[in-house]
Amino acid sequence: MPRFTDRFVASLKAEGAERFEVKDDACKGLAIRVTASRKTFCFRFKRHGKMQRITLGEYPLMTLAQAVIAANRRYADLHEGRTPHSGGPTRGRRSLGGG
Repeated sequence: MPRFTDRFVASLKAEGAERFEVKDDACKGLAIRVTASRKTFCFRFKRHGKMQRITLGEYPLMTLAQAVIAANRRYADLHEGRTPHSGGPTRGRRSLGGG
């Protein structure tokens, strides 16, 4: 697995119906999915033993630096007990709001 750089991400190419995914060694959970027509950054994680993926954004509209920040936020959410999708509780936490 490579460490992502701007040059590396820009050089990724798929042909025809080919689709592949490359994981970044430097940023936990960050990957990029590559097809002939687009490159999409995503965050990969396991929840209840099942691999899940969250789309972060499409390259080059989302830069590598922005993708790293987004993946780090999702990773922090996951390890603080929040669902990376929405930031909501995952372990039976209750809202402190009145009711």
